[in-house]
Amino acid sequence: MATVQEGGRITLNRGIREFLDVSPGDVVRLKREENPKQVSLVKMELVEAE
Repeated sequence: MATVQEGGRITLNRGIREFLDVSPGDVVRLKREENPKQVSLVKMELVEAE
């Protein structure tokens, strides 16, 4: 599950983080698909963790 927080920050649960191989502090770019409710991950860029 992913939760959108104030400021547009998205929190991913541990299972999704492991599946996508991302860590806290990674920037994940999102791409909206034809269905406006469906979003797919298209690119990950590692940045310095806060």
